[in-house]
Amino acid sequence: MDRHHPWNDGLARDLNRQFGDAPAARIVEAVIEGEFSGRIALVSSFGAESAVLLHLAAAVDPAVPVIFLETGKLFPETLEYRDRLIDRLGLADVRSLRPAAADLADHDPNGRLWAADPDRCCFLRKVLPLHQALQGFDAWFTGRKRHHGGDRADLPVFEAEDGRIKVNPLAHWSHERVQAYLDKHGLPRHPLENEFPSIGCVPCTAPAGAEEGVRAGRWRGLEKTECGIHGPARSHAPSPAAGNVFAVEHPVAEPERADVNGHRGGVMWMTGLSGSGKTTLVMALERHLFDLGWQVFALDGDNLRHGLSGGLGFSPGDRTENIRRAAEAAKLLAEAGSLVIAGFISPLRVDRRMARNIIGEDFHEVFVDADLATCESRDPKGLYARARAGEIKEFTGISAPYEPPEEPALRLDTVAQSVDGCLMRLTDYVSDIFLHDSARLRGAS
Repeated sequence: MDRHHPWNDGLARDLNRQFGDAPAARIVEAVIEGEFSGRIALVSSFGAESAVLLHLAAAVDPAVPVIFLETGKLFPETLEYRDRLIDRLGLADVRSLRPAAADLADHDPNGRLWAADPDRCCFLRKVLPLHQALQGFDAWFTGRKRHHGGDRADLPVFEAEDGRIKVNPLAHWSHERVQAYLDKHGLPRHPLENEFPSIGCVPCTAPAGAEEGVRAGRWRGLEKTECGIHGPARSHAPSPAAGNVFAVEHPVAEPERADVNGHRGGVMWMTGLSGSGKTTLVMALERHLFDLGWQVFALDGDNLRHGLSGGLGFSPGDRTENIRRAAEAAKLLAEAGSLVIAGFISPLRVDRRMARNIIGEDFHEVFVDADLATCESRDPKGLYARARAGEIKEFTGISAPYEPPEEPALRLDTVAQSVDGCLMRLTDYVSDIFLHDSARLRGAS
C-alpha cells in the first residue's frame, strides 16, 4: 500500500480495519498526531451536534484547522454559536469561508437561487469554497453519523473520495450518545436545537417531527437530502424545469452506429497545463484518425469559449460551468457515434470527476504531462509571461493550482516523448478501446 497516496481505497480499508471500531477519541488522536499530522482539517457546520467533534479535536490539538462555510444564508444564531464555541474550546485556527463575490454576482445576484435551483446554490456557496479550502490537505473530519439516515446509514469511519480521506469518527454514535456527551462535558448547545434538529441555511431548514429523521427538515418538500459536499462531485443537478422535459429515444441504437462507423463513440479527455502539448496532440490525433476513416471531432477549450461558453468568465464557478458544458457537448457527440478528443486544462479533480459523471463509462482521462518549467519555456500563447507580470490573475500553474490526475487511463510525457511517439501511443490506445469488431474483421480480411 502506497502511503504517499492517502486518497486511495487501500488506505481507507486499512484505516477502517485498524481504527473502525476504536473509540472516537482514539480515532481523532490517531489521525491528528499520526497518519495525517499537519495534513488534516475539520469541516464543521457549527450546528446542533457539532460541539462533540470540535471538543474531541481541541483536546488533541486546538490548532487543528477548522473550516466553516459561511454561506451568507446562515442563521445569526449559528454565527454566534460559532464564536461561543471558539472561545469555549480555545480553537486557534477557524477559517470562515464565504462564496466568491464574482460567482454570486454572476449566478445569484438577487440571492434567490436557493428557490430556483437549490443544487446550484449549494454548489456556489458550499461545494466550491470547500474544494478550494481543502487544497493542501490530505484528509478531513466530518461530523456525519449513521443515525442521520439516508445515504449515511452505512457510513464507514474512513472513506476515500475525490483524492482525500474523509474521517467520520462519530459514524456509529446515536443521537442519545451525542446528547450524553454534551451534558457530560458541559458543552454549549446551539440556540436553535429545540426547534431544528438539523440546522443549515435559513431558507432550507425547517422543523422535523419526533417521528421523522433528524435531517427531515432539510430541503423540506424536495428530493434533495445533501448539500453536495459529500458524494461524487458535480456542479449541480438539473433545474426544477427538467421535470417537464422528457428524453426522446433515438431510433438508431449506438451499436448500429458503431457497426457503420467501425468504432464506438467515446471521449478522450486530454488534461494538462497550458503549454503541455494538449492542443498539438488533440489536433494531430483528429487528423490522423480522420484520415483512417474514423468519425472524430476535436473539442478545444479555446474554441468552446468563442461559442457555447462565450458568456462565461474565469471565476471558479464559471470555470466549472465551462467544463460542465464541455462534458455535456462531448457526451452528445459520443452518443452520435463520434470519438471526441476533448482538450481542456481542467485543473481541478472535482471538475474532471464531474465530467466523468456526466459522460459515463466512455470517459477516458489522458494526462498530458510536462513540468511547469518546460511549459513556461514553450509558452505558445505568451500567457505565462503575462501571468508572471501580474497581467493575468488566477493563472493555472502560477497563481492557481493544477491537480494532476490520480489514475489516468493514459499518461503522455511530452518532455521525454516526441509528438509522433505520443501520437502512436494515443492511436494504439484508441484502437484497443474503441475499434468495433466489424472493423477488426474487415481489417483482417
